[in-house]
Amino acid sequence: AWTGEGVREEREDVDVTAGALCVNGDRVTAWNARKRRLVGHGVEDEALRGELGLGGGILRRFPKAPSAWAHRRWTLTRAALDGACDLASAFDAECCACDRAVVKKRMNYAAWSHRAWALGLLKDDWRAVERELTETGTLVKRNVSDHCVMHYRSRVLLYFLNVRGDETDVRLAYEITMIRELIAKYPGHESLWCYHRFVFYEIVRRTTTRSIDYLPSTRDFIEECCDVEKTALLDPTWAEHAGASQRRFALTFQRFAALVEKNHNVRLSQ
Repeated sequence: AWTGEGVREEREDVDVTAGALCVNGDRVTAWNARKRRLVGHGVEDEALRGELGLGGGILRRFPKAPSAWAHRRWTLTRAALDGACDLASAFDAECCACDRAVVKKRMNYAAWSHRAWALGLLKDDWRAVERELTETGTLVKRNVSDHCVMHYRSRVLLYFLNVRGDETDVRLAYEITMIRELIAKYPGHESLWCYHRFVFYEIVRRTTTRSIDYLPSTRDFIEECCDVEKTALLDPTWAEHAGASQRRFALTFQRFAALVEKNHNVRLSQ
């Protein structure tokens, strides 16, 4: 009788937390209660898979819930420590979970941050990271105003450069060309300029052979973007704001580049 009551109480506790999370997926207290239960009863492979399944269901309803994503990371960390999951397969599963969340809610920083965390599951699998660069390249061109995608791409790029240092010059040359083409085609988008600053800084910091002619091209690029009339001609409907924004972002980048020059002893103005 005592065992039966214990089992019934345990099931009721699980139902209570799951029910609470179905109403509010960002209820931190409920997620912490589930953590305590898992640790207290011993974390088994089946229990971890069930927890990931529940978390996936909650995220379908609340795709931007930060505590739900945090609980998912905690569960995956326990599974990885116990050897209960294949890391490459786990990364693919997390990418699918993030894709579903982004479809439901655009500009989903919580989902993209989780995907950036999941990069750590790959260890030194640079081919998988290269696939991420290709996929995010498509997403960036599809929505140039999404800061979340640009931030995630910067994390992927850093990961790639750390594991494929021999391709640093080639990769950064591609990135700076790509982002400048997007800036010229879609003027006035701050997310593109933020990524441009990031890539420029990495070029100055990492490039040792100076095989990339980035300093003169950067000066010319800034001057071109400061031409308000030329920018406005791309689309007359943008004339009142995109050209002015483009000029403002270009001048902001110019000040940023000056600081980078000073700190790394290079000259942009020659």
